[in-house]
Amino acid sequence: MIRCELYTPRCDWSVTVFFAINEYWTDEIMEELWYLGIDAQNAKRAYENLSSGELNTGLCYSNYQKRKSVVVISKTTTADELFNSTLHEFKHLSSHIAKACDLEETGEEIAYATGELAHDMWKHVKHLFCDHCRCKTKHNHYGREN
Repeated sequence: MIRCELYTPRCDWSVTVFFAINEYWTDEIMEELWYLGIDAQNAKRAYENLSSGELNTGLCYSNYQKRKSVVVISKTTTADELFNSTLHEFKHLSSHIAKACDLEETGEEIAYATGELAHDMWKHVKHLFCDHCRCKTKHNHYGREN
């Protein structure tokens, strides 16, 4: 698992991103979600998703008052699935930030803010986006051991 702490001063928003997770990390991620004030219904859905051990899944939860989000990307079958899951969850993230900060969802300001977060995240996870690099690790991010 890779954990990234991101921040965009443009919107004064913090994001904790968990990459390449499996069911082992459920409790740690649930603690983050409880800290953000997740409601019982969403917590149940998140717990079921996280503890399932399924590949190619993710979630995004935000607390608008705290200006903080948690984004989770499970282990994926391929690098392109990781890219797809990341874009999917960052779209949710972008929508949450835009709504909370009263920004036009299709506007430049939210595009820059989301880009800043993605830029800061890249150095932590760039190796996950290459199938060749992913295959070099003992426990690769396809969910199986080499």
